[in-house]
Amino acid sequence: MEQTIEEEKPSAKTKVKRFAKECWRVLRGGHKKIVAIGSYAQENDESAEVAFVVSEEYQNMGIASYLLEKLEKIAKENNYKRFSASVLRENAAMLHVFKERYPQAKISQAGGSEVLIQMEFENRSQKNQSKSKGEAKV
Repeated sequence: MEQTIEEEKPSAKTKVKRFAKECWRVLRGGHKKIVAIGSYAQENDESAEVAFVVSEEYQNMGIASYLLEKLEKIAKENNYKRFSASVLRENAAMLHVFKERYPQAKISQAGGSEVLIQMEFENRSQKNQSKSKGEAKV
């Protein structure tokens, strides 16, 4: 028998658990399989490193973009101001996901075949507010 715990304001940990359940997909034979995982880990008080793994057969379906949106919301609730990520230079799809959500992201060499991406939440929010107010970009 399953128990339900009701909370007035769920903790970030609870939100992550609920969110992770959205990543399950029912496959042939009724078996469940995790097809994607997104997480972040604290770098300092204002920044967290974000990472994703998406099963090859489910790539290019918008799953990482969806996970990034949800993780940003949780990170903001935990007072983070930015994400960072190390991405292989040849991983054009993941670079596109980050640049699409954070057009002002700063990309630098991390060494070897990796690049480091710094993504500020505030810059993204300001841009979206300008769009929603109908302001023209000069």
